[in-house]
Amino acid sequence: MHSFVKLALIASVVLLSACGGGGGSTVASVEISASNANQIIRETEQASTVVAGFALGLGAGIFGTSAVSAAVTGSGEDVLVVSPTAVENCSSGGSVNITEGANFFDFEFNNCVNGFLDGGFIFPGVNDGGIRYTILSGNSLTDFEARIEFRNYTVGDNVFVRLNGALDVDYIEDQLAYVVDLSIPGNLDIDLDVPDNLQIGLTPLVDASYTLTSYETRLTSDLFAFTQAFNGSVLSSAYTGLAVITTPEGQGFVTDFGDLFPKSGRFIIDGANGNRIRVTANDDRQTATVDLDLDGEPGFDAGQTYIIPWVELLYGQI
Repeated sequence: MHSFVKLALIASVVLLSACGGGGGSTVASVEISASNANQIIRETEQASTVVAGFALGLGAGIFGTSAVSAAVTGSGEDVLVVSPTAVENCSSGGSVNITEGANFFDFEFNNCVNGFLDGGFIFPGVNDGGIRYTILSGNSLTDFEARIEFRNYTVGDNVFVRLNGALDVDYIEDQLAYVVDLSIPGNLDIDLDVPDNLQIGLTPLVDASYTLTSYETRLTSDLFAFTQAFNGSVLSSAYTGLAVITTPEGQGFVTDFGDLFPKSGRFIIDGANGNRIRVTANDDRQTATVDLDLDGEPGFDAGQTYIIPWVELLYGQI
Protein backbone atom coordinates (compact mmCIF):
# COMPACT_ATOMS: atom_id res chain seq x y z
CA MET A 1 0.00 0.00 0.00
CA HIS A 2 1.54 3.27 -1.13
CA SER A 3 -0.40 6.00 0.75
CA PHE A 4 1.90 8.99 0.22
CA VAL A 5 5.67 9.15 0.33
CA LYS A 6 5.76 9.13 4.12
CA LEU A 7 4.33 5.64 4.38
CA ALA A 8 6.97 4.18 2.07
CA LEU A 9 9.83 6.01 3.76
CA ILE A 10 8.75 5.34 7.31
CA ALA A 11 7.95 1.72 6.54
CA SER A 12 11.48 1.21 5.21
CA VAL A 13 13.03 2.64 8.37
CA VAL A 14 10.55 1.51 11.01
CA LEU A 15 9.91 -1.88 9.38
CA LEU A 16 6.15 -1.64 9.23
CA SER A 17 5.66 0.17 12.50
CA ALA A 18 2.69 2.29 13.49
CA CYS A 19 1.69 5.03 15.87
CA GLY A 20 -1.64 5.79 17.60
CA GLY A 21 -3.44 6.19 20.89
CA GLY A 22 -6.37 7.15 23.02
CA GLY A 23 -8.04 10.41 23.79
CA GLY A 24 -11.00 11.54 25.76
CA SER A 25 -13.74 14.13 25.60
CA THR A 26 -12.02 16.10 28.39
CA VAL A 27 -9.00 16.85 26.18
CA ALA A 28 -9.02 20.44 24.89
CA SER A 29 -8.86 21.05 21.14
CA VAL A 30 -5.58 22.09 19.56
CA GLU A 31 -5.00 25.81 19.01
CA ILE A 32 -4.43 26.32 15.28
CA SER A 33 -2.27 29.20 14.05
CA ALA A 34 -0.35 30.06 10.90
CA SER A 35 2.88 29.12 12.66
CA ASN A 36 1.85 25.60 13.74
CA ALA A 37 -0.51 24.58 10.92
CA ASN A 38 2.17 22.69 9.01
CA GLN A 39 3.18 20.72 12.08
CA ILE A 40 -0.43 19.77 12.82
CA ILE A 41 -0.93 18.65 9.20
CA ARG A 42 2.24 16.61 9.28
CA GLU A 43 1.48 14.87 12.56
CA THR A 44 -2.16 14.01 11.82
CA GLU A 45 -1.29 12.77 8.33
CA GLN A 46 1.59 10.70 9.65
CA ALA A 47 -0.52 9.02 12.31
CA SER A 48 -3.34 8.28 9.86
CA THR A 49 -1.13 7.02 7.04
CA VAL A 50 1.20 4.88 9.11
CA VAL A 51 -1.68 3.17 10.93
CA ALA A 52 -3.18 2.21 7.58
CA GLY A 53 0.13 0.94 6.26
CA PHE A 54 0.84 -1.05 9.40
CA ALA A 55 -2.59 -2.66 9.43
CA LEU A 56 -2.34 -3.68 5.79
CA GLY A 57 1.26 -4.84 5.97
CA LEU A 58 1.03 -6.81 9.21
CA GLY A 59 -2.63 -7.72 9.04
CA ALA A 60 -2.64 -8.93 5.46
CA GLY A 61 0.53 -10.90 6.09
CA ILE A 62 -0.69 -12.81 9.11
CA PHE A 63 -4.12 -13.52 7.63
CA GLY A 64 -2.34 -14.99 4.63
CA THR A 65 -0.61 -17.68 6.67
CA SER A 66 -1.90 -21.20 6.20
CA ALA A 67 -3.53 -21.76 9.58
CA VAL A 68 -5.25 -18.41 9.76
CA SER A 69 -6.41 -18.85 6.18
CA ALA A 70 -7.80 -22.23 7.12
CA ALA A 71 -9.61 -20.76 10.10
CA VAL A 72 -11.16 -18.01 7.98
CA THR A 73 -12.20 -20.34 5.16
CA GLY A 74 -13.30 -23.13 7.49
CA SER A 75 -11.18 -25.74 5.73
CA GLY A 76 -10.14 -27.31 9.03
CA GLU A 77 -6.49 -27.44 7.99
CA ASP A 78 -4.07 -26.59 10.79
CA VAL A 79 -0.42 -26.26 9.83
CA LEU A 80 0.72 -23.20 11.78
CA VAL A 81 0.11 -24.65 15.22
CA VAL A 82 0.32 -28.39 15.83
CA SER A 83 -1.05 -28.09 19.38
CA PRO A 84 -3.12 -25.48 21.24
CA THR A 85 0.12 -23.82 22.35
CA ALA A 86 3.51 -23.94 20.63
CA VAL A 87 6.87 -22.19 20.93
CA GLU A 88 8.65 -21.32 17.70
CA ASN A 89 12.25 -20.19 17.40
CA CYS A 90 12.70 -17.02 15.36
CA SER A 91 15.03 -16.88 12.36
CA SER A 92 17.70 -14.67 13.96
CA GLY A 93 17.16 -15.31 17.66
CA GLY A 94 14.47 -15.25 20.32
CA SER A 95 11.13 -17.00 20.17
CA VAL A 96 7.39 -16.55 19.80
CA ASN A 97 4.72 -18.38 21.82
CA ILE A 98 1.69 -19.14 19.63
CA THR A 99 -1.70 -20.03 21.07
CA GLU A 100 -4.65 -21.02 18.88
CA GLY A 101 -8.23 -20.67 20.08
CA ALA A 102 -11.59 -21.26 18.46
CA ASN A 103 -11.45 -18.04 16.46
CA PHE A 104 -8.19 -16.37 17.47
CA PHE A 105 -4.41 -16.66 17.35
CA ASP A 106 -2.17 -15.23 20.07
CA PHE A 107 1.46 -14.34 19.44
CA GLU A 108 3.66 -13.54 22.44
CA PHE A 109 7.10 -12.41 21.30
CA ASN A 110 10.26 -12.82 23.37
CA ASN A 111 13.01 -10.76 21.74
CA CYS A 112 12.00 -12.44 18.47
CA VAL A 113 14.26 -11.35 15.61
CA ASN A 114 12.80 -11.90 12.13
CA GLY A 115 10.08 -14.32 13.20
CA PHE A 116 9.04 -16.58 10.31
CA LEU A 117 5.59 -18.14 10.01
CA ASP A 118 4.14 -20.70 7.66
CA GLY A 119 2.95 -19.08 4.45
CA GLY A 120 6.09 -17.00 4.07
CA PHE A 121 5.19 -14.11 6.38
CA ILE A 122 7.96 -12.60 8.48
CA PHE A 123 7.62 -10.38 11.55
CA PRO A 124 10.60 -8.15 10.63
CA GLY A 125 13.10 -6.69 13.08
CA VAL A 126 13.04 -7.26 16.84
CA ASN A 127 9.59 -8.11 18.25
CA ASP A 128 8.43 -8.08 21.87
CA GLY A 129 5.01 -8.09 23.52
CA GLY A 130 1.79 -9.60 22.24
CA ILE A 131 -0.60 -9.54 19.29
CA ARG A 132 -3.96 -11.29 19.10
CA TYR A 133 -5.72 -11.86 15.76
CA THR A 134 -9.42 -12.57 16.13
CA ILE A 135 -11.63 -13.59 13.22
CA LEU A 136 -14.93 -11.80 13.77
CA SER A 137 -16.84 -12.98 10.71
CA GLY A 138 -16.51 -14.25 7.17
CA ASN A 139 -15.58 -17.54 5.55
CA SER A 140 -13.44 -16.30 2.68
CA LEU A 141 -10.07 -14.57 2.42
CA THR A 142 -11.72 -12.10 0.07
CA ASP A 143 -14.49 -11.10 2.50
CA PHE A 144 -13.90 -11.14 6.25
CA GLU A 145 -13.80 -9.05 9.42
CA ALA A 146 -11.05 -9.35 12.00
CA ARG A 147 -9.56 -7.58 14.99
CA ILE A 148 -5.85 -7.00 15.68
CA GLU A 149 -5.12 -6.35 19.37
CA PHE A 150 -1.72 -5.02 20.43
CA ARG A 151 -0.54 -5.69 24.00
CA ASN A 152 2.54 -3.57 24.62
CA TYR A 153 3.79 -4.79 21.24
CA THR A 154 7.16 -3.38 20.22
CA VAL A 155 8.75 -3.78 16.81
CA GLY A 156 11.75 -2.29 15.09
CA ASP A 157 15.44 -2.45 14.43
CA ASN A 158 16.89 1.04 14.59
CA VAL A 159 13.59 2.83 15.21
CA PHE A 160 11.18 1.14 17.62
CA VAL A 161 7.42 1.52 17.77
CA ARG A 162 5.25 0.41 20.70
CA LEU A 163 1.51 -0.15 20.27
CA ASN A 164 -1.33 -0.69 22.70
CA GLY A 165 -4.95 -1.00 21.66
CA ALA A 166 -7.00 -2.65 18.95
CA LEU A 167 -7.72 -2.18 15.26
CA ASP A 168 -10.69 -3.69 13.41
CA VAL A 169 -10.28 -4.70 9.79
CA ASP A 170 -13.16 -5.24 7.34
CA TYR A 171 -11.81 -6.53 4.03
CA ILE A 172 -13.71 -7.10 0.78
CA GLU A 173 -12.04 -8.07 -2.49
CA ASP A 174 -13.73 -8.33 -5.88
CA GLN A 175 -11.62 -9.37 -8.84
CA LEU A 176 -8.67 -6.91 -8.79
CA ALA A 177 -10.35 -4.27 -6.63
CA TYR A 178 -10.68 -4.15 -2.87
CA VAL A 179 -12.17 -2.12 -0.03
CA VAL A 180 -10.57 -2.06 3.42
CA ASP A 181 -12.29 -0.37 6.36
CA LEU A 182 -10.14 0.18 9.44
CA SER A 183 -11.61 1.36 12.73
CA ILE A 184 -10.37 1.70 16.28
CA PRO A 185 -12.78 0.29 18.93
CA GLY A 186 -11.52 2.59 21.66
CA ASN A 187 -8.02 4.02 21.66
CA LEU A 188 -4.84 3.05 19.86
CA ASP A 189 -1.66 4.31 21.53
CA ILE A 190 1.63 4.52 19.69
CA ASP A 191 5.06 5.49 20.97
CA LEU A 192 7.98 6.11 18.62
CA ASP A 193 11.50 5.64 20.01
CA VAL A 194 14.12 7.11 17.69
CA PRO A 195 17.92 7.21 18.03
CA ASP A 196 19.67 10.57 17.89
CA ASN A 197 20.49 12.20 14.54
CA LEU A 198 18.12 10.08 12.46
CA GLN A 199 16.01 11.65 9.74
CA ILE A 200 13.79 10.72 6.82
CA GLY A 201 14.16 13.02 3.83
CA LEU A 202 14.21 16.58 5.15
CA THR A 203 12.67 15.79 8.51
CA PRO A 204 14.64 14.75 11.60
CA LEU A 205 12.84 11.95 13.41
CA VAL A 206 12.34 12.39 17.13
CA ASP A 207 10.66 10.44 19.91
CA ALA A 208 6.90 10.91 19.62
CA SER A 209 3.61 9.63 20.95
CA TYR A 210 0.26 9.49 19.17
CA THR A 211 -3.26 8.69 20.24
CA LEU A 212 -6.05 7.89 17.80
CA THR A 213 -9.63 7.63 19.01
CA SER A 214 -13.03 7.48 17.29
CA TYR A 215 -10.90 6.86 14.25
CA GLU A 216 -11.68 5.13 10.98
CA THR A 217 -10.21 5.04 7.52
CA ARG A 218 -11.33 3.51 4.24
CA LEU A 219 -8.92 2.41 1.55
CA THR A 220 -10.15 1.37 -1.89
CA SER A 221 -8.16 0.26 -4.89
CA ASP A 222 -8.58 -0.82 -8.48
CA LEU A 223 -6.12 -1.51 -11.28
CA PHE A 224 -5.15 2.13 -11.66
CA ALA A 225 -5.32 4.00 -8.36
CA PHE A 226 -6.08 3.81 -4.66
CA THR A 227 -8.16 6.14 -2.51
CA GLN A 228 -7.80 6.87 1.20
CA ALA A 229 -10.28 8.68 3.42
CA PHE A 230 -9.80 9.11 7.16
CA ASN A 231 -11.85 10.49 10.04
CA GLY A 232 -11.15 10.72 13.75
CA SER A 233 -9.26 12.41 16.56
CA VAL A 234 -5.49 12.57 16.86
CA LEU A 235 -3.36 13.51 19.85
CA SER A 236 0.35 14.07 19.26
CA SER A 237 3.21 14.86 21.58
CA ALA A 238 4.28 17.43 18.97
CA TYR A 239 1.40 19.78 19.81
CA THR A 240 -1.02 20.48 22.67
CA GLY A 241 -4.66 19.51 22.28
CA LEU A 242 -6.86 17.29 20.17
CA ALA A 243 -6.99 17.61 16.36
CA VAL A 244 -10.09 16.25 14.62
CA ILE A 245 -9.52 15.15 11.04
CA THR A 246 -12.36 14.55 8.58
CA THR A 247 -12.61 13.69 4.90
CA PRO A 248 -15.64 15.18 3.14
CA GLU A 249 -17.89 12.54 1.57
CA GLY A 250 -16.51 11.38 -1.77
CA GLN A 251 -13.32 13.46 -1.46
CA GLY A 252 -10.74 10.93 -0.32
CA PHE A 253 -7.19 11.27 -1.60
CA VAL A 254 -6.75 9.54 -4.96
CA THR A 255 -3.23 8.44 -5.94
CA ASP A 256 -2.40 6.70 -9.20
CA PHE A 257 -0.15 3.66 -8.90
CA GLY A 258 3.37 4.76 -9.69
CA ASP A 259 2.82 8.27 -8.29
CA LEU A 260 4.14 9.39 -4.92
CA PHE A 261 1.45 11.96 -4.14
CA PRO A 262 -2.31 12.23 -4.72
CA LYS A 263 -3.92 13.94 -7.70
CA SER A 264 -7.18 14.87 -5.95
CA GLY A 265 -8.96 14.79 -2.60
CA ARG A 266 -8.95 16.79 0.61
CA PHE A 267 -9.21 16.58 4.37
CA ILE A 268 -10.08 19.11 7.06
CA ILE A 269 -8.57 19.47 10.54
CA ASP A 270 -10.68 21.17 13.21
CA GLY A 271 -9.21 22.80 16.30
CA ALA A 272 -10.25 25.17 19.08
CA ASN A 273 -12.53 28.19 18.64
CA GLY A 274 -13.82 27.07 15.25
CA ASN A 275 -10.39 27.35 13.62
CA ARG A 276 -9.72 24.94 10.76
CA ILE A 277 -7.18 23.74 8.23
CA ARG A 278 -8.15 22.45 4.78
CA VAL A 279 -5.64 20.46 2.70
CA THR A 280 -6.48 19.86 -0.97
CA ALA A 281 -4.39 17.76 -3.34
CA ASN A 282 -3.65 19.49 -6.65
CA ASP A 283 -3.79 17.67 -9.98
CA ASP A 284 -0.10 18.38 -10.65
CA ARG A 285 0.51 15.49 -8.19
CA GLN A 286 3.30 17.47 -6.57
CA THR A 287 1.61 20.19 -4.50
CA ALA A 288 -1.26 20.77 -2.09
CA THR A 289 -3.35 23.86 -1.39
CA VAL A 290 -3.60 24.70 2.31
CA ASP A 291 -6.38 27.04 3.46
CA LEU A 292 -6.62 28.37 7.01
CA ASP A 293 -9.59 29.64 9.00
CA LEU A 294 -8.15 31.43 12.02
CA ASP A 295 -11.05 33.68 13.00
CA GLY A 296 -13.69 31.01 13.58
CA GLU A 297 -16.06 32.69 11.14
CA PRO A 298 -17.70 30.80 8.24
CA GLY A 299 -15.35 30.27 5.30
CA PHE A 300 -11.59 30.24 5.07
CA ASP A 301 -9.65 33.48 5.54
CA ALA A 302 -8.51 35.71 2.70
CA GLY A 303 -4.74 35.82 2.51
CA GLN A 304 -4.38 32.47 4.28
CA THR A 305 -4.08 30.21 1.22
CA TYR A 306 -0.78 28.50 0.45
CA ILE A 307 0.29 26.23 -2.41
CA ILE A 308 2.98 23.98 -0.98
CA PRO A 309 4.96 21.05 -2.43
CA TRP A 310 4.06 17.82 -0.66
CA VAL A 311 7.71 17.19 0.21
CA GLU A 312 7.81 20.50 2.08
CA LEU A 313 4.41 20.06 3.67
CA LEU A 314 5.16 16.58 4.98
CA TYR A 315 8.88 16.95 5.68
CA GLY A 316 9.83 20.61 5.82
CA GLN A 317 8.42 23.94 6.93
CA ILE A 318 5.87 26.26 5.32
